[in-house]
Amino acid sequence: MDNPGVPPWIVVNLEMNDCLVSWPGRLLEVEALAPETEQEAELEAAANAEHHGRYDRVTRVRILREVGTGGLFGPSGDAVVEVINRAAGLTPEGAQALANHLSPDADAAYSRVWRRWDEETASGDPNVPVDTNRSAGSPINWGLSVISDLVTRAAASNGAARYITEGDPDDDPPHEDDVWLVCDAPWDKACDALLGAALALGAPELSGSDADVLLVPWRSTGF
Repeated sequence: MDNPGVPPWIVVNLEMNDCLVSWPGRLLEVEALAPETEQEAELEAAANAEHHGRYDRVTRVRILREVGTGGLFGPSGDAVVEVINRAAGLTPEGAQALANHLSPDADAAYSRVWRRWDEETASGDPNVPVDTNRSAGSPINWGLSVISDLVTRAAASNGAARYITEGDPDDDPPHEDDVWLVCDAPWDKACDALLGAALALGAPELSGSDADVLLVPWRSTGF
């Protein structure tokens, strides 16, 4: 995070679920160390007073150990990592095979899993506490975003992705947030297949019988 005139911050997440993920990467458990000078201590305190997130901005850390990346995606995160790795190495042949096996019922099954999660995490009842240990990103934290990004990058490298603009057509040039890179067929359906597999494998407590539909492409292909 750039803050002119202050030290380059090391952002330390206090909860594993809150880590934004760039793949591939390493996951390190660290201990925040005290600032070396009084000025750094003041700057650090001021920087952390500015936000309400579950992270700290620090100037020094001690690396305690490297931990498995599966923990980023919940209790069943190792299975999600398998899907992520397949997404990272997806080929045109693999994309076609996944798309061919995607069930017409997959969208409905995917939506049902999301609805169950929404009901658990945001019931609207102020007397029902939200599980603060679960990321607001998805039932598998940021796993779905990682998969989508990897498949899109693979599609782009194979000439099967294009930019589209969503937003005010009068904006010239378009705002950066309104420009999206999207996959062409069959990569778009392959992405749906991998997202469904990750959701089914990573959140089995929510998937139930919908997992049978979501896992058809995963179980039917060797790519």
